[in-house]
Amino acid sequence: MNGFDVTFHPGWWSKRGFSFDEPFFLDADHRLECDRAMRRVLYEEYGHAGLGERDPAPRPIMDSDLLAGEYLQAQILGCEISFYPDKLPYTHPMDIEDEKLAALTPPNLEEGVFAAYDKQFKYLLGKFGRVESCIDLHGVQNLALAVRGSRLFEDYSEAPESARLVLSVAYVTVARVARVILAYTRQIGAGVSGAVKLHDPGIYLTSNCSCEMISAADYLEHVFVWDEKLTQEFRPFGVHHCGASMQRLAGAYSRLMPDFIEVGAYSDIPGTLGAFAKNTRVNLRFSPVALLRETPSQIREAVSRIKEQAEASGFDKYTLSVVGVDSETPRESIEAFMSASE
Repeated sequence: MNGFDVTFHPGWWSKRGFSFDEPFFLDADHRLECDRAMRRVLYEEYGHAGLGERDPAPRPIMDSDLLAGEYLQAQILGCEISFYPDKLPYTHPMDIEDEKLAALTPPNLEEGVFAAYDKQFKYLLGKFGRVESCIDLHGVQNLALAVRGSRLFEDYSEAPESARLVLSVAYVTVARVARVILAYTRQIGAGVSGAVKLHDPGIYLTSNCSCEMISAADYLEHVFVWDEKLTQEFRPFGVHHCGASMQRLAGAYSRLMPDFIEVGAYSDIPGTLGAFAKNTRVNLRFSPVALLRETPSQIREAVSRIKEQAEASGFDKYTLSVVGVDSETPRESIEAFMSASE
């Protein structure tokens, strides 16, 4: 299979009249109207390439597959979240102190922040008879970093029990949220990457963005056990790694036997794919920075090279995507990516 997904930065949408303040995420009716209008804009600008819809019907959607960002699980655990009209929600790290670690426990989802989201699930299910979840599933280390801050990396070597405590709470939190989502819908992975829908919207996709910052040895020693627990409960299972050197952790990730992987832009594609079974579904990320700065000819050549590397590695179930397309990116560059991806 082939195909592509393009996700625009909130700044791109802002220039077209959309705002991503808190009501977008908490007011279901408001979000559904925005979603219809956003899909109409995509059709007007790139409908010839298969994006958007001419006359979109309302979608019973939680969060959005037209944006990409994680925050909810961190908010549930007590992190402050800032919302902006032209940016993704920003998570302020809690930087929890040593003396408060013992009191850190997984949340009760029946009260507090998540209750407002659960209410939206119920409302949409009652109104439409179904729900599509695009809530980002977060990732265990990503969430632990939001709670502990960069001291988590110090804990790996100096206080491994502290690291284990924070990671365990992060794991329980993401798993509990996922279970609630699955009680309403099978579509669970599109909040991490819209490209999942090109493969199977039921893929549980964990966000391992921050694993770019650690070694494979640290991943195996501290994080792997929690990702493995997720694989034991949630299948089909996928790993999202948006960093530029996924090949460093490919051997470790392969031990999870994922059904799907998302390979970060600039990662060594043959070096990454060589660690996985040939029937693994793959999405290959293209850099939004390259899309902004390079010429259409360079973009077409780069996309062709990516495709050739995937096929030479023996993978035919792959797609391509670019996430966070800047508002200043030339239209012809976006067109070049889409045409080369097809």
